[in-house]
Amino acid sequence: MQRSNNRTLKSMNGSRFSLRFFLLHVMFVGLAMFFCKVATAETSLGPLKVHPKNSRYLTDDSGRAIYLTGSHTWLNLQDGGTKDSPRIFDYGAFLDLLEDNHHNFFRLWNWEGSAWTWDKPERFKTISPLPYKRTGPGMARDGLPKFDVHQLNQAYFYRLRERVILAGKRNIYVGVKLFEGFSIASKSKHARKKNGTPWVNHPFHRDNNINGIDGDPNNDGEGYESHTLAIDAIREAQDRYARKIIDTVNDLDNVIYEVSNESHGGSTKWQYHWIQRIRDYEKTKPKQHPIWMSFQWDGFDIGKNASLFDSKADIVAPGWQEEPAYVKSPPVADGSKVVILDTDHINPRDRKRISWVWKTFTRGMHPMLMDDPFLDVKSNKDMIGAAGTRRAMGDTLRYAEKLDLASTEPTDNLEHCSTGYCLQNPGHEYLVFQPKAGPFKVALKSGAYRYEWFHPRNHKVVEQSTIRAESGLQEFIPPFDGAAVLYLKNTNDFATVGPRPGDVFREYHWSSKGPKFVSGDSKNPRYTHKGKTFGVSMDIDLEDATKAEVVVEHWSGHFATSGKAIQFNKGAWLELPMPKGSPGLPERYVAIINQPAIDVPLATLRDGVNKITFRCGPQLTRYSAYAAFGVYGITLRIYYDSSRPHPKGRIISPKAKSSIGDNPKITVQPVVGSAPIARVDVMAEYKDFNWEGDGVFRQWHYEYRFTKLDHHVGTTTSSPYEVTWNTQWVPDQDRPIRLMARITDTDGLTTITPIVDGLRFSRDRSVRMYKSSKMPEGFRARLGKKEFCQIEVKDDLGNARAARMIASTHGPHEEPGIIGLNDHPLATIAPTSAGRGVEVYAEFDVPLKLIHTGENTFYAMSETKAHPLAIMWPGPVLLIEFDQKSGTEKRPTESKDE
Repeated sequence: MQRSNNRTLKSMNGSRFSLRFFLLHVMFVGLAMFFCKVATAETSLGPLKVHPKNSRYLTDDSGRAIYLTGSHTWLNLQDGGTKDSPRIFDYGAFLDLLEDNHHNFFRLWNWEGSAWTWDKPERFKTISPLPYKRTGPGMARDGLPKFDVHQLNQAYFYRLRERVILAGKRNIYVGVKLFEGFSIASKSKHARKKNGTPWVNHPFHRDNNINGIDGDPNNDGEGYESHTLAIDAIREAQDRYARKIIDTVNDLDNVIYEVSNESHGGSTKWQYHWIQRIRDYEKTKPKQHPIWMSFQWDGFDIGKNASLFDSKADIVAPGWQEEPAYVKSPPVADGSKVVILDTDHINPRDRKRISWVWKTFTRGMHPMLMDDPFLDVKSNKDMIGAAGTRRAMGDTLRYAEKLDLASTEPTDNLEHCSTGYCLQNPGHEYLVFQPKAGPFKVALKSGAYRYEWFHPRNHKVVEQSTIRAESGLQEFIPPFDGAAVLYLKNTNDFATVGPRPGDVFREYHWSSKGPKFVSGDSKNPRYTHKGKTFGVSMDIDLEDATKAEVVVEHWSGHFATSGKAIQFNKGAWLELPMPKGSPGLPERYVAIINQPAIDVPLATLRDGVNKITFRCGPQLTRYSAYAAFGVYGITLRIYYDSSRPHPKGRIISPKAKSSIGDNPKITVQPVVGSAPIARVDVMAEYKDFNWEGDGVFRQWHYEYRFTKLDHHVGTTTSSPYEVTWNTQWVPDQDRPIRLMARITDTDGLTTITPIVDGLRFSRDRSVRMYKSSKMPEGFRARLGKKEFCQIEVKDDLGNARAARMIASTHGPHEEPGIIGLNDHPLATIAPTSAGRGVEVYAEFDVPLKLIHTGENTFYAMSETKAHPLAIMWPGPVLLIEFDQKSGTEKRPTESKDE
């Protein structure tokens, strides 16, 4: 359920409990977690690390670049209040706020002392739980038993672990902070004069512990020495505490260690010590996590940003004092560190920062908002401007998830981008922020691009379409006033995604008996269409879900229909992929597209019933029809945490790097004791006719027809799980073949086996594939007219044995269609009524006498006056079998596989 910010903030008031009841409650929950072995249920793929290709970002085992952004508040780990009974923080509502705003990161604040004050008297009179036990004998300065810093308080660490786990279930990373600079000193003359120092409440204050530790040996009334290496006893106590922190969360993937928040400038060597100590101790553990060093602020001893960048930390959060540009126009990140720009260190009182968020993102850094310290628990009203800033951070994360972020570079070169704010992968992707109204210019490489205008203050996509650009500066005029975001992506770069070895997923399907039409605005009065969108509902299980993607079987529609997109519930519109390789705009080429999949943000899905809607934009050219396309089937693939019970197995024959002959048998062996098997589907990665309609000839070949798998290697439903691959017309391969299997259990959960690679054909014949060229836009034939494309055969045909042609066709209606080669008819395509039946894979033998070396002309013709006979992109292929023994082993020159 979507929540407004005010409702969420209001729910954070929580309830009042006695301190004794609260501590008992925490201990009970913690013990329950310990004895029940609560699962972590994290959704990431291993802990984070610096991305090896683009060190401005982090990554996990997926290899994708990960951008971090989110808001944080002071009481999200410990409870604090102005009376003896602390107000219990509503952590669930806090996570709701982050999730509703599409945040993926926050700092988990901790306080070292039992109370805190700075610019107001007794900000937090009580803070709990704390890391050390209060055993006495004797009373500390706050009237409670003194600390024994040799004994750790398990309730604190139970709370820490529980909160990190709950964040992980929401796909949120947590900055686990070890130390707090504002707990050891008053920090400024103003604070010291007005309200004293929080040091009096610290466990290392000489009056507050039974261990004889004195964190203020120079008697200046502050505890600065406790954040240095000066006192061995303090360092030893801190080491026990730090090792316990690591022991508590090391097995969780969604962890980043922050050494300290705004310790004083003299803490540099101490922080360097902890960076190395954390790293060394984690080397003895199963997982290693990134380490973060934050700006050293103190009114008496301010630090330097250079200390952060000179450190061995993976991540740094600098301050504005040495770099005022961080406040209004952050510099370009150079990649020496992952840089977090946190408003805690950069003008924290200004929350109206939508423009700053986009500037930070497009300069290659990660924006964070220090939210209201109390999240307005007194008035239940949000801070001015904070709601827009939160949403802006979520907006940038959505674009980070769209981009191939690892391949982008930020630029402030005005000759490349006149706004000065641009993430670019030249020729592939561009994300431009224009902070003011008016046109701007971007240097593009020639090609066709999908573009999208996003309104950063309204938080909406306003316009989507396609342009054709020549190399050089191109001017863009936003379709609205004010700041604007422009996203451009080369139409040839819509990546194929799909299941990989080790993935665990379930597929949810919807299919129609005929195409369900989606229409756009019609400017032709001869046509009308009921409704501009088309929607269905789908019931899904999101428990333990880690990611989602969808395959939409669709007909590309009327000529040059743009903006074909799918939406889940009220999430962002996701563009349906266009076929690759077309010489012009892909919307101008007729296609039936069954691949690839497109990523679906989990945040847009619901556990249970989901509404799925389609839309399209206008036609990209004048044409006497209307913008429309047809949907045949939807396959939504939900991936789950691998801890969920699922089938397992592997391909045991053929072996990797072996030779295979024609019609090989592939044998899959399930793991004994895993879930019961319902079916096994085998796929191969190789070069073949493009059954999927995406313009890619070499890929893992399979497609969905009415959501059922087709044109894969084969399926078996019983033991022994063997599939025979019919390779009669599989062409020669210039690269090794790979195999994998999908194993599905009786509960519908599917996993992918390890890949068997390095396979090569060993056969006494050669099958060569010749592709189409000179495909016309909108390849459609009717009213007795012919349409043509060319197929060039580059080989001598003297030793050819046989030939076969494959073409994907659509229509015609009312009258039959004919396809042929070199003016000779070869096959008749029967007329059909509207529906999926209009798509036909025409596969037929071709007499060798009709083929000649050089260009051969393929044609399509129909007498129909209704829907024409259409030839689908990327066009027909001609397969010719040669006698390899006779010595004609020369292979055709292959075009680069897409």
